[in-house]
Amino acid sequence: MKFKRFTGEDMQTMLFRSAVILDAFGGVELTDDNGKSQRVKSVNHLSDTLKKKLLNREYSEQNERLIVLFSLGAIDEETLKFIILHTGDIDILDDITAFENRIMQDEGENSNEVVDNTVLCEILLVAVVSKKYDEISPISFEQAAILRSNTHIQFHNGFVYCDSDLMQFLHNQGKCLGEIDTESDIIGIFNDEYISQVNDDCEFERKPFVLNLNYLLEYASIYNKPYGIDYMQYVQDNGIQIDTSNPLSDYTEYVDKIRLSFDFSGYNRKRSICGSKVNHLDYCQLSVDNDTCEIGNVNYEDMYHAVILLNADDVHYTFDELIQKAVDKYCGTHALLDSTLLEVKNCGITKRFIYHKESNSFNSVDNNEFTKDLFDFNAVWASVQRAVSSKKIKYVNGNIIIPQEIKDEMRSELADQYSYAENYLCYQFSLYDANRESNKLLQKFSELKAAAHENAVKRDMVASAKEDMGTKKNNRNSCTNV
Repeated sequence: MKFKRFTGEDMQTMLFRSAVILDAFGGVELTDDNGKSQRVKSVNHLSDTLKKKLLNREYSEQNERLIVLFSLGAIDEETLKFIILHTGDIDILDDITAFENRIMQDEGENSNEVVDNTVLCEILLVAVVSKKYDEISPISFEQAAILRSNTHIQFHNGFVYCDSDLMQFLHNQGKCLGEIDTESDIIGIFNDEYISQVNDDCEFERKPFVLNLNYLLEYASIYNKPYGIDYMQYVQDNGIQIDTSNPLSDYTEYVDKIRLSFDFSGYNRKRSICGSKVNHLDYCQLSVDNDTCEIGNVNYEDMYHAVILLNADDVHYTFDELIQKAVDKYCGTHALLDSTLLEVKNCGITKRFIYHKESNSFNSVDNNEFTKDLFDFNAVWASVQRAVSSKKIKYVNGNIIIPQEIKDEMRSELADQYSYAENYLCYQFSLYDANRESNKLLQKFSELKAAAHENAVKRDMVASAKEDMGTKKNNRNSCTNV
């Protein structure tokens, strides 16, 4: 016998008819898997108060199914009362049928995969409430189940709440959030001024709930995807309007072109003032002008710059694992010098590594340690210049020889920064040594004198050779004339 969704009969009349049919069949018995008969018994029974309220309600198939679900223990009395008495005549038969199907499906499943009836009731309530209020976009039982599986979403009394990050994203995307006046049962728009005050620890009564459930449904799946939260943050920070007709395409493009794209830069070490510490002062430009030294930028070498793209299958790796895969791929195509600083940028995050040629390996560099000033550069520079001007420091075979009196003076000036000054002295004298042959201004006077003498000797030898050749030529001409 197939009933219409609403027959026009009240529940009391329908109960009478059902009782007559039940009596005609001598009660209802079901046969279990072993062939034994079992009389159908209710797990729950309606309270007298609810009985009176339901008897005068119009009969409908969905109400009948709800009462059956209640009697079998699938839903509690509060849920039954709310749906039948407080949702009007909205059509939720499809949602109830989906609820029943899910219960029957779970009967044959492994216990670990069965969804608790309490959770199923929460899902059903969300589907029902979404159809009760015009301010909320209606969704089905199956769609509500998808939202319930998302770790960033919670259900409470039939309303859908998000964690603070997802809630803020929805707000920034211009999606209104709601609140309800429980006395009047009217939904209003949550005041934007209070959004920033809401956090995950707030009670549900103080939180706004989602009105546009269809929009949430579209992006909830993305939010749970690898780097989905990062994608949402990227969209929010850059003021991007997502293509609502195909949101997954925007997410996929973000993953391929941004999340899996790594920008590499490399910097050769120019000096070793900082010793074993990796610091920007050993990699930056230094410019000397009028007895002052200025610290410049750390400029990358063009030959080291590259963009490395990883495969789409790599998106499931953690960020640190992605960085390592990108570094490995980069090193397969680039030869690096010892102590080369490698800088990797991805999605606003910068990672730095120092390369060790002997072991062909990288060590991570702390960004704060790299960028901070290890010592007072101006004080060290001034002390070094005074030491150099004394003309008592010698540089022999790559080793710097500093008289003890100069050391004592520098230590008294610099205290624990002395080691950096000594390293700088060694660096400066190594530059003099390396440039002396090519830069005449850096050569000593004795070296210039020796070079001038050598050049004069060479000129005399060339002139003497030319003179000898001229004498021999004249002798040959004399013999011919004779």
